[in-house]
Amino acid sequence: MAGLLAAASGLRSAPGLSQLILSGIYETRPAEGVGGGPFLNAAVSGVFEGGGRGLRDLCRALESRAGSPVEKQGRERTLDIDVLFLEPPEAVEGLVLPHPRMARRRFVLVPLSEVWPRPVPGLGRTPHELLAACEDAGHITAICTAPAAGGLWNPCPNSDS
Repeated sequence: MAGLLAAASGLRSAPGLSQLILSGIYETRPAEGVGGGPFLNAAVSGVFEGGGRGLRDLCRALESRAGSPVEKQGRERTLDIDVLFLEPPEAVEGLVLPHPRMARRRFVLVPLSEVWPRPVPGLGRTPHELLAACEDAGHITAICTAPAAGGLWNPCPNSDS
């Protein structure tokens, strides 16, 4: 939980990032062969003036600060920040946008639907519509509710930290 909160704080204080909205936090089992224990998942939306490459670099810096390798390749990690899409769409070296597996991942779509009501650029459907069509039946447990716009999560009653 501390790594997720530190990442959200880092995003909130990043120069050029505004209108930050955080989803609730959800616990899931690791998916797709990734090592480690339960994952905490959340989604964030905001306006970033630094362009796609700047956002990618900011997210990688936050991951590194948390002790996560940039190249995950199925390894355990303390923090994994995925850029799901950009609006307007933009090609960014090292990223495939929109994220190629987001529409198949319930653990992505549930929190994303809390912070993004519009169609996902490049997919043409809202997160709610994608979630309704998603075949992933993975169990998701709500840990924290979404904070007020611009805020951070309060201590979560269901988390261990």
